[in-house]
Amino acid sequence: MTDNIANNNLKYGIYLEESNFNEISGNTLENNGLGSIYEKMSKEIDFPDIFLISAIIVVIAVVSFIIIKATFFIRKKIKLTGFKLSLKKLLRDKNR
Repeated sequence: MTDNIANNNLKYGIYLEESNFNEISGNTLENNGLGSIYEKMSKEIDFPDIFLISAIIVVIAVVSFIIIKATFFIRKKIKLTGFKLSLKKLLRDKNR
């Protein structure tokens, strides 16, 4: 679309329905109510869904948090168990 005039429209100056890779140049688009150009995207164009991406990020964050907490919990239990074992060993050696 080149060298067209679309001025003073109630909605859009140019309305493109299900069009891809349009070359729009040299047009005069002034004082259009809702906007100069409206391009309806076809369903074939695959755009990432922001909610899906954010849900995946949240799931990764929650799983990472659980893994970190579990790691610290297991380390703490191992340290306490190791201390108890050495304390028992010290008491047993002391009683001999």
